[in-house]
Amino acid sequence: MLLSTNYQNLPFKGIVPLKNYKGPLLKLSDDDKRRIEQLQETVGLLEHELYRLQRYYSVHKMTSPEKDRYFNRCMVIESEIEDLLNEIKNIKINRLNMQKKYDI
Repeated sequence: MLLSTNYQNLPFKGIVPLKNYKGPLLKLSDDDKRRIEQLQETVGLLEHELYRLQRYYSVHKMTSPEKDRYFNRCMVIESEIEDLLNEIKNIKINRLNMQKKYDI
């Protein structure tokens, strides 16, 4: 069964200029900014290492144990990157929730 939606009936006023926006804006503290910057730098280093590993794998032939070790290392790096990105996201969410709570 195919459902269709009539988007013409949805109220959309367009993008609101920043000066007219009344909702909460994310204002990070200096500590939050520093922490996010450190995390992003670490993510960049891990992405570089992952790229280097993938490039090495694409050029060289490996035995089965070497492939397993390579894939395990890639999975660990991808997991670390995901954890760091989630940590950045949580820092921003926590700061926004604090701002909503205290109307900073």
